[in-house]
Amino acid sequence: MKNTSKLLIVFFATALAFSMAACSSGGAGGGGSPAPSPSAPAEPTSTRFESKDADGNTYVLEITKASGSRAVYTPKAGDNYVLTINPGNKISRGTITNIDGDDLILQPSNTDSDPFTVTVEKTSTAALMTSIEGTITTDDGKTTTVTVEVIPVGTYETIKLTANIWEDGKAAGEAYLAVFGLSDFSTVIPQKGDVFKFMISGTTKTPLKKFSCELSIRPIGGGYQWLGGGGNYVELLTTFQDVIIEVEILNDPLPYEFIGIVISNSLWRKDENGEYIFNDGKFPAGTKQNDVIDTINNFKISLFEINRQ
Repeated sequence: MKNTSKLLIVFFATALAFSMAACSSGGAGGGGSPAPSPSAPAEPTSTRFESKDADGNTYVLEITKASGSRAVYTPKAGDNYVLTINPGNKISRGTITNIDGDDLILQPSNTDSDPFTVTVEKTSTAALMTSIEGTITTDDGKTTTVTVEVIPVGTYETIKLTANIWEDGKAAGEAYLAVFGLSDFSTVIPQKGDVFKFMISGTTKTPLKKFSCELSIRPIGGGYQWLGGGGNYVELLTTFQDVIIEVEILNDPLPYEFIGIVISNSLWRKDENGEYIFNDGKFPAGTKQNDVIDTINNFKISLFEINRQ
């Protein structure tokens, strides 16, 4: 029997980026690609994430921390929040007044307004908001009563797509590449047979003609392991909206340090003779490893559903 698990918005998350080799041909294992090397996470002073419910309403929640210096920020009583609900541009502002287990109690600043509750599920790298419940009072004094589960949408102003050149230093590079931590979207550990569904939107200078998503991990001890995806390419125009990409998990994960969502625009494939055929030409002359090839502006990615057998 197939169960469908709806995923939930990132509520507080760290920006953890690292260079991970994508496997754009869809093959398992490491190929000849380099092992990932993590960079230090940026120190946040606030967080902003967007979500939407099953009816298409969007919720943008911004939290400004009152104190503390953790890379993965733990909310505290007294922190400020701004919640924007669309359509209608309805805004609620106030503070976190109490934390009761996994429930955060948010108190709008309006006089005599009722508090409402968000429920979070914490991981080692993020805390995910699983629901919003209660009566939300907005700045204009109007109220909205909700009991909703929200779909995750990570919003990024600019994503840099970089060259991943791994075959003997030749310009036969594998992909344009960006990585997001799966734990920023879900506490679910992938299992063989799962199908993860991602939705993406954005704008680029050039069309992305072989765009894909995959899941890969950094095992304990180094290297990387491909879990699935990267083979079912889609063609994206310079502006694309709500494109769905499915990733089937073909390998159970080894004990790991990090699971990443890899997005890539592959430049090549091999023909039947093993020769490289390039998609719209080669890397520009003089391209080096990790050079920025293109960018995606106003990039949004969501993991909104997992189908588990």
